[in-house]
Order: sequence, then structure tokens, then C-alpha cells
Amino acid sequence: MPGFGSHPNVSAVLIVGLGCEQLSPKEIAKEIAPTGKRVDVLSIQEVGGTGKTVSQGKKIVRSMLEEGSKLDREAIPLSELILGTECGGSDYTSGFASNPAVDML
Repeated sequence: MPGFGSHPNVSAVLIVGLGCEQLSPKEIAKEIAPTGKRVDVLSIQEVGGTGKTVSQGKKIVRSMLEEGSKLDREAIPLSELILGTECGGSDYTSGFASNPAVDML
């Protein structure tokens, strides 16, 4: 998970946890923080329930979107784009139906 948050195309990260996970959202945030991007953590139990967490999360994401929109973007040729696929194993047809479609791009 820290790898996803550390990716150069990610401008900010909001990690939401229940509050009793084995993998602590705060530990994930600590691993992303050295990249210099904004990382916020919300715990549903600490905030006081799902509804309050969603409300607070929306405010945070709006702020992150505003900050991210000010970043400079860099154009690259399509030939530099790399797509990866991984069959999630949802059922026996997922690899047949979705992965070939992405591979054709």
C-alpha cells in the first residue's frame, strides 16, 4: 500500500481505517511521508462513526484536489506508458474478460 501512495502520479493520500486493523494506517502514512506529499489519516472509531468520517474525508479530499490542481503536469509520449494487469481472482472468468482488453491498449 505504501507503494501506491508513493507513486509519482499521486499528489496526496487519504488513508481511512476502522481503527483496529493489523496494518496500521498511521504506519502506512509514515512510509509515504518521506515522499513529501500530503498524507492524512482518518480512523472511523476516532472520528465517531462512518457518517462523520465520510463528511470529514470529503473536506480533506476537496482540499487535496485544490492543492493537486496547482501542480505542474508533464506530458510524456504514449509509448512511455506502461500498463500492468493482475487478475484479482474474483472468479474464473475475470482473467479472460478483463486482462486481454487492457493488454490490447
